[in-house]
Amino acid sequence: DRDVTGVQTCALPISIVATARGNGIHHEGIAVDDFNADINFAPGSPQYDSKVEAHVRNLVYQNRKLDNLSFKLAGRTNAYAVHMDAAALGVSMSAAASGPYNNGVWQGQLRGLDLTGSESVHLKLEHPVSLVVSRDLVRAEWMCLAGQPGSMCAGGEWNPTQWNAAFTAKEMPL
Repeated sequence: DRDVTGVQTCALPISIVATARGNGIHHEGIAVDDFNADINFAPGSPQYDSKVEAHVRNLVYQNRKLDNLSFKLAGRTNAYAVHMDAAALGVSMSAAASGPYNNGVWQGQLRGLDLTGSESVHLKLEHPVSLVVSRDLVRAEWMCLAGQPGSMCAGGEWNPTQWNAAFTAKEMPL
């Protein structure tokens, strides 16, 4: 059974109000059992409270499966709050960030990032770090997750012409 439904509106300055639901989706090597999204997003209106909630269940791409993915955004352009949860076999992640959106660029702080795996891995973000996200740039400053049994650190940048990233791990199981 394949079903996708939606309602959308757009106006200038841009605002998006949409509801989308779907199940049994298979497209170009991507499969999704179920998804739903409720979008009320007005990045061009600083006085407007935006709210976005999206959930995906059983996302499969190239033999990799993400059991659950949840994304939430709330607030006004000067202080969007973003939360994302993801779970796959033996691992889960939860992230929280906040910051302003202006002229197509979100500049925020990753305030929390928890990574849990099987029974032995429990890592947390050591301190908040800066993030920049736009259509032409994604940048994360050096961040470390520490806990049991060790630590992992990473940072990087992507733009349409190049990307670079660095990663270290100490006392982590392979």
